[in-house]
Amino acid sequence: MAESAEGKRPAQGIAETAGSPLELDFNGELIKFSPLTLKDFGELENFVKSIRLRTVLETYRQMGTLSSLERAEKAELITSITSATIEPIDFVSSLVSVQGGMHMIWLSARKEQPEITKDYLTGFITTPDDIVKIVKDISGVALKSGGEATDPPAEKE
Repeated sequence: MAESAEGKRPAQGIAETAGSPLELDFNGELIKFSPLTLKDFGELENFVKSIRLRTVLETYRQMGTLSSLERAEKAELITSITSATIEPIDFVSSLVSVQGGMHMIWLSARKEQPEITKDYLTGFITTPDDIVKIVKDISGVALKSGGEATDPPAEKE
């Protein structure tokens, strides 16, 4: 698992690095992670929407083989998926999913290394626990399964 480039202290959250890129050492390979911008969070939201859309498309594919009653039930499901807004809990939950977490990590890494790919990152990030730890390092918030923050940042007065 990654540790800070200095190797003497645990990696800290980007919030603690005053906006400068965070370097993590993956077995001698230094990768820089930059703070996410509003544009990045917009891209992450679109990514979550695309996952929903894939569910809808798969449901449409299955409808040809279903009875009328089953098609009506699937149509109701499609309507609920496509009309639902992305709630904060859906957004946060996507960060602890393998796909969503890797997408967030890639969004952060691509700023300093534009050529980096998700496939390249999966060579270093190999477990769901790795994803959760890196999301914590780059966001400053620890997440646990289900998307609940375990140590949210202190509110400023």
